[in-house]
Amino acid sequence: METTPDPLDILRAAHPETDATAPLEWLSKLGAVVEAIPYHWLYWPPILEVRGAAFVDLDGYGEAELARLVDERISREAPGRSQTEWESFVNNFNYFEIPYLFSHWREPLAASQEAELALVSLLSEPWQAKLQARFPNRRFTVGVAPPDPSLGVCVEVRQVEPRLTPPAGW
Repeated sequence: METTPDPLDILRAAHPETDATAPLEWLSKLGAVVEAIPYHWLYWPPILEVRGAAFVDLDGYGEAELARLVDERISREAPGRSQTEWESFVNNFNYFEIPYLFSHWREPLAASQEAELALVSLLSEPWQAKLQARFPNRRFTVGVAPPDPSLGVCVEVRQVEPRLTPPAGW
């Protein structure tokens, strides 16, 4: 199994001019208060339940809009579809392409696969904790999605237990 890159090694390679050695030093040299605020949603994202399924709401839909989108899909395509197709539908909502989470890249290292893999590793623990807190009787996986060269590194959330049950009308 591939090891996850050390975040401090990635920072050192991306910013060799910076003499920081400890996490707090890196924050003080590279970080800014206002720029840090959006990372709250990245590291502790809203987790919603719609039609019995858990959704990581990085897009900021909110429960009403997400329910509308799910219901629209159900009414348009769902009648007679399988449980596996419902799971696939939910999994597609909980699949995030790391390169597209950010519109501003600092080249060259910030766009590298190594940095993207490190970010997914750093996101996995808090996302898993939030899912477990919100749904203590369910088990989820959070991690790097199987490779797709056209998408770059992706993080995916999947409910493992109990198996997702399609809503009425599916």
